[in-house]
Amino acid sequence: ARAFAKWVGGDLPSDAQWEYASRSGGRNIKYPWGNSDPTCEIANYSDCGVETTPVCSKTGGNTTQGLCDMGGNVWEWVLDEWHDSYSNAPSDDTAWCSDRGCSSNTSADRVFRGGSWGGDASDLRSASRNSNSPSLRSHYLGFRVARSVH
Repeated sequence: ARAFAKWVGGDLPSDAQWEYASRSGGRNIKYPWGNSDPTCEIANYSDCGVETTPVCSKTGGNTTQGLCDMGGNVWEWVLDEWHDSYSNAPSDDTAWCSDRGCSSNTSADRVFRGGSWGGDASDLRSASRNSNSPSLRSHYLGFRVARSVH
């Protein structure tokens, strides 16, 4: 995922960047679309009875910036290594890894965000996080490419 992201001129987002985007620019909201509970019209999760849906087909669930599928469809890898809490986390938007480039510790569990078509509604919350080995391959899991707009 990271090699592809770099090939197209970006990278995987950090955990902090992903959550900021999922909260529509850092707003105090429960889901990417706001505080209303998920429905199958705005997000793809286990209640909807389907596997993945076409990207951006649930526009009612978009963030205020127009980012789609931040809640549901597939979990998304981020750069950060897994930590049980945010104690000692970076205070900026950089990824939290053993090394500055997040590339030397290839065995550490990594974070993924956003929930999937196979998970329940609680996984769609902007604050929801999960982790697994970076070697995990699953039809519940994908990634999003981030790039600087500066």
